[in-house]
Amino acid sequence: MTDNEYEAAREALGCTHFRIAETIGVSVRTSFRYAHGDAKIPGPTARLLRLLVLLRLTVSTLKFNELVSQLHKPLLSEEHQRHQARFKERRQWIG
Repeated sequence: MTDNEYEAAREALGCTHFRIAETIGVSVRTSFRYAHGDAKIPGPTARLLRLLVLLRLTVSTLKFNELVSQLHKPLLSEEHQRHQARFKERRQWIG
């Protein structure tokens, strides 16, 4: 992804540098460096941005904001969560 593509994606999403940085998990300074071509945009970041642009074009703003907020939550399966709860209970019981 080029710096121009990065800026186009940011604008298509209607995000400030602060918001896009928060969304993709980088500093605001890094976002500006991507935008000015001073830093290479990693492949996974480029793929995430492309996916976000595609989702933004196909879902409502409310749904988009909900999806973005989900990116910041841990992705644990229900089984993993149950396992963690059992482990915590055992540790408390053991003392």
